[in-house]
Amino acid sequence: MAYLLEPVEALISGIRDTDRCLLKRDAKSQISFSEEIEHLHFTIKEKLLQKSAKQNSKKKLSNFIIFHQSNLIRLIDELANKKCSCQEKETCHAANLEPLIEKLTDTLIFINQQFKDFIDHQSTLPLVCELKHRAIIRESNQYLMGHLSLHGFSPEAISILLHPLVDFVNKKKKNYTFHDKYFLYDWLERLEAPFIPLSSDEEDSEFLCRLMISYNINSEECIQFFTSYFTEKYKLEETRADQLQMLKHFLKCIRQTDIIRASGYIKAKDPLHKKLIDWLVLEIDYIGSSCHISEKTQSCVANDVPLPQRYKVKLSISVSALAYFLKLLISSKIIITTNKEETFRFFAAHFSTICKDEVSPGGIKTSYSKPPQHAIKFIKRLLFEWLKTIQITLK
Repeated sequence: MAYLLEPVEALISGIRDTDRCLLKRDAKSQISFSEEIEHLHFTIKEKLLQKSAKQNSKKKLSNFIIFHQSNLIRLIDELANKKCSCQEKETCHAANLEPLIEKLTDTLIFINQQFKDFIDHQSTLPLVCELKHRAIIRESNQYLMGHLSLHGFSPEAISILLHPLVDFVNKKKKNYTFHDKYFLYDWLERLEAPFIPLSSDEEDSEFLCRLMISYNINSEECIQFFTSYFTEKYKLEETRADQLQMLKHFLKCIRQTDIIRASGYIKAKDPLHKKLIDWLVLEIDYIGSSCHISEKTQSCVANDVPLPQRYKVKLSISVSALAYFLKLLISSKIIITTNKEETFRFFAAHFSTICKDEVSPGGIKTSYSKPPQHAIKFIKRLLFEWLKTIQITLK
C-alpha cells in the first residue's frame, strides 16, 4: 500500500508546515490542501465501497479498512492541531479548517457504521471525536445520576453503576480507543433502557449486579464492590454452614449469568465473572477449612462454658408471614433502616415462632424478597381484622 501511503504522508507533512496555507494552491499540482482533502473525503468512501463489493478475504478487507481508518485519524488530529503564521488564521480556521475536519470525521463515522467488524478497535479516537463523545456522555451521566437517586439508590450504588461514564468524562485513561467508545455507548444504552427496574429493592439490586457482570465491567472499583458486598452478606450468617451456603449461592448466580461482552471494560484484564468466581472459590475453601467463631463452643474451645439463654419473643405467625409484615413496615418507613441484612439478623435473634425456636436471617430474607402467596393472604386477613377493631374502638 506504499502507493496509497505516500500521498497521505505528503499531505500530513504539508499540514504540519506553519507557513503552508490551507487555501493557497501548489505551483506543481495546482491544487490546495483544502481541495485535496475535499477530494480525499469522497475518494475514500468510494474506494471502501468498491473494495467491500469485491470477493475479498476478510483479512484483506480488514487491512484495507484499517489502513484508511488510521490515515483519517492522523489527518483529523493534524488538522485539529494545525498552526498557521497567517494573521487571519482564526477566521480562516473557522471558515475552512473546521468544515474539513467535519468531513473527514463524517468519513470515519461512515467506516465505523459500515465496517464495524473490520476496524481496528484499539486505535485511539481522534481528539475532536473524543471531545464530542465526552459532551454527550457527560449529559447522559448527569441525567442518570439524578434519575437513580430519585428512585432510592444509594450514592455507592450509583457510583459503581456509572463509574465507567464518569471515568470517561474525567478522562481517567490516558487515551480512549474505539473499543472504549463502543463499550461506553453499549453500557449507556443498557442503563437507559426503559425496562430496567428502577428500585433499590434487593431483587432489583441483584438484577443490576448481574448486568455489570454480563457487560464485563472488570475495573478494580467493580471487583472491590462485589467482594465487599459478598463479604458483608455472608458474615451476617451465624454458622459456617450458612456462610458456605450463602457463598455457594453467589457462585451459582455468577456462573448462571449470561456474558454479553467477552471484551471487558479494561480490555487487558480477566473478565469480571472469572475474577469473582476465583475469589468465591478461594473464600469457600478458606471458610470450609477454618474454625468459625460461632462454633467455638462446640469444637474450638476445650473448656465449654454454656452461654446464657437469650430471651426471645414468641410469635404465632410463620417466618414467611413475619418477613412479609417486615417488608410492609420497611416500605412504609415505619421501620427506618439503611441495612436490611442487619434488620433481618435482629429479628432472627429476638423472635421465634410456634414452629421454630431458631429463626435464621436467611429464611427471613428469602421470604422478604419473594413472599409466598399464603403469607401475603394471611397478613391481608390480619390487617382487615385490625381495621375492624379500630372501627369498633372509634365508635
